[in-house]
Amino acid sequence: MDPRLRGDDRGEREKGEIINPEQVEKRKENLEKVLDLFKDHPQMTNEIVTGALGVSDATAVRYFDELEKQGRIEQVGKTGQNVSYRLK
Repeated sequence: MDPRLRGDDRGEREKGEIINPEQVEKRKENLEKVLDLFKDHPQMTNEIVTGALGVSDATAVRYFDELEKQGRIEQVGKTGQNVSYRLK
């Protein structure tokens, strides 16, 4: 099996997708940057992340989802335009 194919419990990709180590490292760095942004923004939105990191809205949502699954942040508000996130 190609060593770049993983389906492990690290949560980096769905089973069978090819993982680029540089992308994995960049995502980890960006997740830390998102957490650092909470120092200046106690409640954050996708717009703050997209502007600060230069990522798409969908990528910002994925970062928030991952941090929420890790138990590091929580969503405030219902899904839609009024959603924001704060540290737990």
